[in-house]
Amino acid sequence: MEPMKVKHLPVDYNIDQELLMLISEANIKYGEYKTYLKNVEFDSKFF
Repeated sequence: MEPMKVKHLPVDYNIDQELLMLISEANIKYGEYKTYLKNVEFDSKFF
């Protein structure tokens, strides 16, 4: 069996101020989420 050969996706995008603001926002929200998960007390038997 041969491995599947995938096509390369086009990555033609410009990193502008709007994209940087979205990335920054996402990074902040991800940090908040990780902090919340660290501090929340939950029972692991539900997972």
